[in-house]
Amino acid sequence: MAHYITQLEILNWLSPTELAILTGDPTGVTINSTLVNVIIEACAAEIDTYIKTRYKIPLGDNIPIPQQIQIFNVDLAIHKLYEIYMREGQVPEACVWRRLTAIGNLKKIAAGEMDIICSSEIEHGLIIKESKIETTEINNRKLTTDDLGKFYEPNA
Repeated sequence: MAHYITQLEILNWLSPTELAILTGDPTGVTINSTLVNVIIEACAAEIDTYIKTRYKIPLGDNIPIPQQIQIFNVDLAIHKLYEIYMREGQVPEACVWRRLTAIGNLKKIAAGEMDIICSSEIEHGLIIKESKIETTEINNRKLTTDDLGKFYEPNA
């Protein structure tokens, strides 16, 4: 199972005391790392469900994990931590907004409206995008299925 972040990335946004409280220690001393790792893994799997149609998953096999994927993973994980901690209570609005933004961007990635940007693509000569694009040549112009899809909707 993919891990796009570790507990350390979450601790860039939450204090150790906050994370300990969210993982079940009311004194704010002991972080339940097992719970944090389960949540990180579940959120990475959620990310993969959106990006798997356009990218080979898990990301990060041959290149560093793109920062935007790490940010999405952090946002989803922090929301899930609050959701579990609050149970029937209300998750802070900022956490809800960050989750909705992450999911919205993941939907755009899945729809081909947004790409995952990886600064190491050029450095390492690697492309993380799978080649699932067919090319059609019309009057010496090459059009990809993505280009054609903008003008034609099947069953429309």
